[in-house]
Amino acid sequence: MLAITLQRRDFRENDQIISFYTKEAGKIEPVARGVKKIISKNAPALEPFSLLDIEIVPGKNYSYVTKAFVVENYPLIRTEVEKLISANLVLSLVNKIVRVGERDQNIFKLLHSFLKYLNKAEKVSYLLPAAFVGRVTCFLGFTPVLARCSVCGKTKFKKILFAAAEGGIVCDICAEINKSTGVILSVKLLKKLRSVFTESWKEVGEDNLSKLEKELVSKCIFSYASYHLSVKIVLPVGLF
Repeated sequence: MLAITLQRRDFRENDQIISFYTKEAGKIEPVARGVKKIISKNAPALEPFSLLDIEIVPGKNYSYVTKAFVVENYPLIRTEVEKLISANLVLSLVNKIVRVGERDQNIFKLLHSFLKYLNKAEKVSYLLPAAFVGRVTCFLGFTPVLARCSVCGKTKFKKILFAAAEGGIVCDICAEINKSTGVILSVKLLKKLRSVFTESWKEVGEDNLSKLEKELVSKCIFSYASYHLSVKIVLPVGLF
């Protein structure tokens, strides 16, 4: 089955439990026997940042990885700090929010396309990991309201506030009534926030925003995902 390694953790003396997100079965956590030994044939293939073809056999208490072959390798992710931080963030997020046995081919396709683009990208935008986080959040049923006030439905208002607890943007009147807290956005930043959910990875990466503007847009997405997915997601150190 096709798989992407999310995490490896030690188990027994020479074994590890490998968290995979697979196309066919969603998230699985089989044991890789002897993978910590120098002579292990599967160890190199089980590193993150590759698309793998793996074989799994069931056991009494655990399932086991018997074979792992690299289908596509993304070695350039390891060569730049920004790429490495971005890739580790998205792999860690998927591992945190998806339980073993849960399956969504949209998440697999998103993860695959993200790593593939990140590997070849000449420049890494600060918005790329934020766009991934936002799209995964939508796949899990938590799409932010960005076309109208999430409280009253109004489409025209003086001040735009993005409030995670209210589910999206809030008009100035509702924000005052509900004592909402969040990020104040300009029309320009609201437009960019909307676009990161729909643009291609290349389009997301080709932004003309300042570092502060990118940070504000990313902050909206990370705070929203953290609130609705009940996981702590912070702005990645090294990108901002």
